[in-house]
Amino acid sequence: MREPQVVVPSPLVDHWGLGWNLWTWDGHPVSGTTATTMGAQSGSMRVVPDKQVALVLLTNIADSTGFQIELFGELLR
Repeated sequence: MREPQVVVPSPLVDHWGLGWNLWTWDGHPVSGTTATTMGAQSGSMRVVPDKQVALVLLTNIADSTGFQIELFGELLR
């Protein structure tokens, strides 16, 4: 699930694994997923094994991409 399978051109994701998004954040491998409903909510999960941390963000914002980048970046520092 954490081995890259498909390249994804996205500001949040580098690759897809088997069911997981995969990318590197500040030099650390990250796996996770993001889901949205029909314009009402979004949820994101990030697992950073090197830092022994998992982050979950649940919002009532349909597009929380900018917020995710800012919040997760701050928390992982």
